[in-house]
Amino acid sequence: AYTGGTTVAAGATLQLGDGAVNGSLPTAGLTVDGTLAFRPGAAGVLFAGTFSGTGGVSAVGPNTTTLTGGLNGSGAVTVTGNGTLVVTGASARGAAATTVLAGSTLRIGDGATAGTAYDGSISNGGTVRFSAPPGGITYGGANQFAIGGSGAGGVAVDGGTVLFTRANTYTGPTTVAAGATLRAGVAAAVPTASAITLAGTLDLNGFGHSFNTLTGTGTVQLGTDPAVTLTFGGGGTVQFDGVVTGSGNLARTGNGITVLTGQHTYTGTTNVQNNNGVLRLAGSTPNVLPVTTLLTNGNDTAATIDLNGVNQEVAGFGVTGTTGPKVTNTNGSTASVFTVRVAAGTNTANWVLGPSGG
Repeated sequence: AYTGGTTVAAGATLQLGDGAVNGSLPTAGLTVDGTLAFRPGAAGVLFAGTFSGTGGVSAVGPNTTTLTGGLNGSGAVTVTGNGTLVVTGASARGAAATTVLAGSTLRIGDGATAGTAYDGSISNGGTVRFSAPPGGITYGGANQFAIGGSGAGGVAVDGGTVLFTRANTYTGPTTVAAGATLRAGVAAAVPTASAITLAGTLDLNGFGHSFNTLTGTGTVQLGTDPAVTLTFGGGGTVQFDGVVTGSGNLARTGNGITVLTGQHTYTGTTNVQNNNGVLRLAGSTPNVLPVTTLLTNGNDTAATIDLNGVNQEVAGFGVTGTTGPKVTNTNGSTASVFTVRVAAGTNTANWVLGPSGG
């Protein structure tokens, strides 16, 4: 094996491996102005070197390429062929783009390597996974742009804390594992169109967000800004079994049904409005909504809070228009006790209490 430097010229490709046998080259003095491609065998390949130049990297599947020295160079990165590219350590790639094709995975971090970072925008048609070290990972800085893409491309936070500081536009699912945290650094850090499965924590960090689909047993932390609102939108019926905590508000908009089962502790209002929307309570434990909440509306007679057999106490009503939605119980076999403890000066007009089963 030679020990000198290696240069991959612009327009050229150097591929290590053929899918069965891994190739290798000296890691010292590596300059890539073209493309450095990895196509490892079944056991995968670990490349500990770094390189300079204007070129990029291609990770070709179906097996796993691991780069422990981060990613340098200013060229594009492509993950293809149902492969997995794992990057640990710091990356210094400027604004270079990464493309993750359908069936392939970009994994940023291994849960242990401190200082892991990733530069450049990501066009995601596969899966982008984060495994943050104890210090966390921030994605979305000056050279990171956002995670975009169309189709089924999604994001998973498998461990640690990941901070998104840009508004992302990917349309695939978002998954946060138990013990992991996804933290917003801006509004719309997690796209409205992404279906969220939450086992860990989604920290909105004082930024309002709207989600069409939020399921799971995890925790949504609103933050400390009482003006922040978590909005459930979209059509159909979606059940969230976790809890919403912190200073802020909860809203249901659109013509779908949101089912809540946990005992929520957010400090603000509960707003139901627009196009026959329903906020339905469920479970055997009373007071799914905070007992301190005010029920508010958007001048919408078609919206409903369905007690669904749950006993619920609230602090009163707040009406923003001349008409209000109704509180009802559609559970035909279990009665609900609805208690309103009205504070002085609270507007209680224009809400309708519907009969059991209606």
